[in-house]
Amino acid sequence: MKNNKKIIYIVLLVVFSAVLVFAIIKFAGKTIKMNSVQKEYEKLAETVEHRDTVGQSSSEEQTPAAEATPNATESQEVNISVDKTKDNKSRFVEVIRQNSDFAAWIYIPDTRIDYPVMLRPEDPNYYLHRDFYGRYNDNGAIYIGKGCDLESDNIMIHGHHLNNGSMFGELSDYKKESFYKEHPVIYLDTVEKDGEYDVVAVCREQVYEESVKGVFKYYKYGGKLTKDQYDEYVSHMKKDSFYDTGITPEYGQQLITLSTCSYVFADGSGRFIVVAVKRDDND
Repeated sequence: MKNNKKIIYIVLLVVFSAVLVFAIIKFAGKTIKMNSVQKEYEKLAETVEHRDTVGQSSSEEQTPAAEATPNATESQEVNISVDKTKDNKSRFVEVIRQNSDFAAWIYIPDTRIDYPVMLRPEDPNYYLHRDFYGRYNDNGAIYIGKGCDLESDNIMIHGHHLNNGSMFGELSDYKKESFYKEHPVIYLDTVEKDGEYDVVAVCREQVYEESVKGVFKYYKYGGKLTKDQYDEYVSHMKKDSFYDTGITPEYGQQLITLSTCSYVFADGSGRFIVVAVKRDDND
């Protein structure tokens, strides 16, 4: 009897050890892949000159805007000088060359949020599990949601919350008012124009089954909105906000809503939300 118990114990120990080793290998592989993809995004970001760095180089070092339309093989070696009297095509020439689904570039200084934003209207969730290059990837890409485009009253922008802080992993740092005060502006630049957005509200929301009634479904307020819808959305998000930013948008001012997972509910229905409004001087 004792020998049988010993054998069972050894078998269980072996099985447990095998499962543990498998889990560690799987986690390590996922982490390596995650970091590898992040490096690709960082390399892509190097082809884009961010607006807060414009003018830091001397005039001798910068390439005149008239000469700043590199071909695909040269783009990473060219320091593009941004001419704000023109559109931004020269800034994003390499990004567009690699994927025409590129819609905008989102950037929050001093964070890892520095990514292309994708848009595929005919298949809105295409980039939920695909990276910028269209390859299958659980971590997906940053993308504009269903029913929205760059002219929407409220642009819903989605991204995964990753443990290594990449994609929208750092978005939840906005829960701290001190973080907001250090990062009050979100940049969203398109090929046509620059956009600066002031943070309005930071909150947690939930995704519900379609049949659930009597609850606020924030994700239903993307795209074109009536004044009543716009005001209702702003009022609710400010009411739910962790703190008051002192900013209340008015109908006609474009909103962006950044949405990522928040693991506060066991079923994964929680979302962490940052709402921001476009500055009038960027219209």
